Amino acid sequence: MDFLTKKMKVNEGEIPQYYVENSHPAIIPPETFELVQEEFRRRKAGGRYTSGINCFASRIECGECGSFYCRKVWHSGSKYAGTIWQCNKKFNKQEFCTTPHLKEENIKRAFMDAFNSLIDNKAEIMENYNGIIARITNCKRQEKEIEKIDEDCASIEALIQKLITENAHSAIGQGEYNRRYGGYVARYNELQTRRQELNTDITMRQARRRQMKAFIKQLTKQEQIITEFDERLWSATLNAMMVKSEHEVVFQFKDGTELPWRLR
Repeated sequence: MDFLTKKMKVNEGEIPQYYVENSHPAIIPPETFELVQEEFRRRKAGGRYTSGINCFASRIECGECGSFYCRKVWHSGSKYAGTIWQCNKKFNKQEFCTTPHLKEENIKRAFMDAFNSLIDNKAEIMENYNGIIARITNCKRQEKEIEKIDEDCASIEALIQKLITENAHSAIGQGEYNRRYGGYVARYNELQTRRQELNTDITMRQARRRQMKAFIKQLTKQEQIITEFDERLWSATLNAMMVKSEHEVVFQFKDGTELPWRLR
């Protein structure tokens, strides 16, 4: 607003523009938002097929090309009917994948066996786990850098205001004014971009902490080995199952654990 005419005018770069964080309450927690964004990135990296109708959809990955496995029904309507999962690019002429198809019952059995092995080794996994979480999700370095950025930005704001005042009361050449002003604004924007990156990193680390603690909670309450496949347990504890070969898969659990497993 012009303090003389009282007219409103859109700021088109005449003075610095600021991005104000947390000015309104979040609709969803930042940690949840970042976890969803991470899931989007994971699914995008695996190809176009990202259906969530089946618990195995977007969870089984080809270890050769990185695409997701898709569901197929063989011999539909006959007594030989069966459900299998295979790489989306299995028969792509340009990128023929040699990873095998998997029967749904074999996927379920492999997960049950792998998860039961975690239960058997639960005491070892739990030992020093809080220390591991604290180390992985520590944000002190990022927070310290943000403090320094805020100090630098405050200094730049003061320099810009001083320049504007100086230009209003003395004859600074327009070229010199624009050069100095543009330099201040460019540096300010650069710092703000870095600040946003750090904030995103902090939020992701906090989300990671919540995810790891949720995994441990799920593992802790599972006192006995599982004898039947549980979709909720699969979804709650597993990020992905990567198929390496006809006999080998790798289970990638939500706490960061990668467990190679031999199919039988």
